[in-house]
Amino acid sequence: SRAASMLLADHPAAWQSAASAVEAAQAAGDVSALPLAHLLKAQSGYWLGRYAAAEDTCREGARVARACGQDNYRCDHLGMLAVLAAIRGDEEVSRRSLRELVIPPGAGRRCRPRALSQWAWAVLDVLGCRPAEAVARLLSIADPVTGQGQGAVQFMATPWLVEAAPRSRTPAAPPAPVAACR
Repeated sequence: SRAASMLLADHPAAWQSAASAVEAAQAAGDVSALPLAHLLKAQSGYWLGRYAAAEDTCREGARVARACGQDNYRCDHLGMLAVLAAIRGDEEVSRRSLRELVIPPGAGRRCRPRALSQWAWAVLDVLGCRPAEAVARLLSIADPVTGQGQGAVQFMATPWLVEAAPRSRTPAAPPAPVAACR
């Protein structure tokens, strides 16, 4: 399965599994399954460094999610699109995607679109030489002590935390996410 492939860091298998899920949902006319299948494919593309393909997948996923009324998945796709654009240095596309995101008032750490938006802003902060702001945003994604929040998103964003933490002059660098990369 795609989840097992991701857990085992078999990213090509995860990509193929997610692509197969997209094809199967399309063939069956199951439009309600497409937004999630596209999101899994986009995340696999991120791990493979296939940013352009992952962005295309996010655009299609957001379109399909909007068409079938799945606003949360639409915002997941917009958040992931913002991250991917920021990583590529396309600040305009990243900011446009972030503006389209709808994050419910009071959304806490459990809100995936919020977590993705924090990651995208953190990438823009790193690229803009604002490491302390990046660290604060990345730490807001999940609490490594309690486990509350979007741990998977924080793990995906950990390279940016590793980049920003030493330059941030933050008194205590976050041990758990950084240790996960060792």
